[in-house]
Amino acid sequence: MQPIVYSLEFNCSKKNIFSFNSADPALLKRLGYEKDNLSIDLLGLDYQILSSFISHHSEMEPQIPVQTLYLVNHLKEKKAFCAFNASYETQRERSFLKLFLIDTGPFVKVEHQLSKNEEKYRELVENANSIILRWDRNGYITYFNEFAQSFFGYSEEEIIGQHVMDTIVPKTESTGRDLSPLMNDICEHPENYESNINENCTKDGHRIWINWTNKVLKDDDENIIGALSIGTDITRQRQMEEELRHQHKMDAIGQLAGGIAHDFNNMLHGLMGFAEILHSRLEDKKLKSFAEKIITIGKQSSELTGQLLAFSRKGQYQLVSIDLHHEVLELIMMLEHMLNKNISIESSMEAINPYIDGDQTQIKNSLLNLALNAKDAMPEGGTLSFKSSNVTLTKELMFQEKVNVAPGNYVRLDVCDTGCGMTNDTKDHA
Repeated sequence: MQPIVYSLEFNCSKKNIFSFNSADPALLKRLGYEKDNLSIDLLGLDYQILSSFISHHSEMEPQIPVQTLYLVNHLKEKKAFCAFNASYETQRERSFLKLFLIDTGPFVKVEHQLSKNEEKYRELVENANSIILRWDRNGYITYFNEFAQSFFGYSEEEIIGQHVMDTIVPKTESTGRDLSPLMNDICEHPENYESNINENCTKDGHRIWINWTNKVLKDDDENIIGALSIGTDITRQRQMEEELRHQHKMDAIGQLAGGIAHDFNNMLHGLMGFAEILHSRLEDKKLKSFAEKIITIGKQSSELTGQLLAFSRKGQYQLVSIDLHHEVLELIMMLEHMLNKNISIESSMEAINPYIDGDQTQIKNSLLNLALNAKDAMPEGGTLSFKSSNVTLTKELMFQEKVNVAPGNYVRLDVCDTGCGMTNDTKDHA
């Protein structure tokens, strides 16, 4: 916007008594006056102000102090002008003061509009449902919007001036990736970090994954002075992707297991068929007992292939009524011969109704796997305990226990050991 310069000229006496002489026609139009009826009093000018222009003006220092003058228009409204220069001349004992003015009204309007826009965009940024932060070239946070404060758990006073690293970005990801050079890399190679995903951490130490959009900030000399980063939480999305990858992997393993089980089952049928023929024709008791053992092992192997087929979803589980107490006690009898002597076994079968519907082979194997895992977790010895109880699951209890089954009556079996437990990495892959 180009400023419009106006001029006002006054007659001056030796005693600094002023009278109006002339005005720029454009200024008269701006104020709504005719030349003939214009006066200093009508304009609302202060004589002392006019005198100050003369006292500041000299041949050595002709530039006057910039100040604001308020001129009254024909509607008795005050209009602001900036007096930025003046000339003072004396001709034949007559003196003239000429002022040069700029109408500040349009600039005030622009400044007001800019202020309103700044307020609007600040409100937009503060209320955005995205993490928005600005940090300088050295990685220190200079802006942190309200959503970011709520998300990470830091107040503005706590986070402004703090380094990004070790506040919201860990030095090392849980994947093992070193994030220490991240902020410098973004400034050095911004084209590689227009969008990037990395692990972050909240004030309470919780780890989350965020998809960042980064825009480097530059000064007038095109030097990078920092960056603006906008982030979106994708933790749940990554978990779902990981679960999907795990499911695909298990499907592939299941297909492989199903194919092996199918071929192995065909061979077992042939083996057991010939063993049964031998058993029916042999007269020697010892040889007959050998054939019986072959048949028994074949049946056990058939159960194994049944499990593999069930795992691959090519087979079906056999749901029958099972006495859970009986299965646990049978397992304990077997474990007493399998486990080290420094591991003691305790049982507390308190369920009044121990009967459940399930696949007997799957139940046996599940209990055995739990027991063997407990054994591996107690190399120095310890206690393995089994405890049963009857429970009624309500919706509230299901939410607390984080179980996804229909409400109703169930048998609960707690299998506990005093071992070292699982690492976080093992839990993630359990």
